[in-house]
Amino acid sequence: MPPLQRGALPPVVGFIDMDCFYVAVERARDPRLLGKPCAVVQYPTGQRGRPDLRPEDDRWRTGGPMGGIIAVSYEARARGVTRQMSGAEAKKVCPEVILVQVPTAFGKADLQIYKDAGDAVVDLLASRCDATEKRSVDEVAIDITGAAEHLLASRAAAELGAAASAATHLADSALSVDAAKVTRSSARQGHDKQQSRDTSELADGWEEVLRRAASDPVAWRLIAGAVVVKELRQQVESTLGFTCSGGVATNKVLAKLGCGLHKPNQQTLLLPHAAPVLLKDLPLDRLPGLGGDFGQAVKSRHFADFVSASNRRASSYRCRGQTC
Repeated sequence: MPPLQRGALPPVVGFIDMDCFYVAVERARDPRLLGKPCAVVQYPTGQRGRPDLRPEDDRWRTGGPMGGIIAVSYEARARGVTRQMSGAEAKKVCPEVILVQVPTAFGKADLQIYKDAGDAVVDLLASRCDATEKRSVDEVAIDITGAAEHLLASRAAAELGAAASAATHLADSALSVDAAKVTRSSARQGHDKQQSRDTSELADGWEEVLRRAASDPVAWRLIAGAVVVKELRQQVESTLGFTCSGGVATNKVLAKLGCGLHKPNQQTLLLPHAAPVLLKDLPLDRLPGLGGDFGQAVKSRHFADFVSASNRRASSYRCRGQTC
């Protein structure tokens, strides 16, 4: 393993995305939901005067006005239920789906139980991270540089390599590159590439990565970071009962991108040399910040739907303007 030069290397950044978090919170409160197709629905608008539903009340909805779906279990996704549906539409597609309405308070949706559960995850992660940044109720960016360096100093390289490779996808593997071609909308709704994988399917490329890492301190820190994320994910599940997916890279954007490639309950390592391979056919809207109107504007300006095409267009534009 190459010697470490503290401060001269990029940070090790992790990204944690809770799996079907609203559903997971409801399942933790009501084990009857475990293993069944279910979804969490929003409070229906225009229903003033209805009594509030507290978290401990029976919030299963079988009929009547229902809001849109905000979270779908993987069992329900397999039966065709998506987040774009209303509760009534989901029932038509999957009659056995269990719909749980969010709690309400003072005539409005009350999401506090989900926020509290998210805070519990952040608190647990913070016990081993240099810094945490809660990006949403179910997403957290974490600085794990110190934890990675601690592992490098306390565990053998062979042990770290074995632990990382047994639990981590590589971002430039065939599986990852294929998953990266899926649009943001399909990734959010769930698609057929989002499925649990046997550990034997993670081996693609790891032998070469470990060989190259022998002379690459940046890669070794990231490999150690993958072990940190693996152990943190296990701790979240054993302590709080929630599964989550993870990504590891040298910055938040790439860590989040890697995190979204393989779900549920999986993790992905994006090494610096893998970024061009992964980004080549990546839809622009998969990049953080480019999923909405701004992303559409970028597509229109550069006449491109993919990151690589956008880069070529932008480079050509700069050269025509004599700025390159």
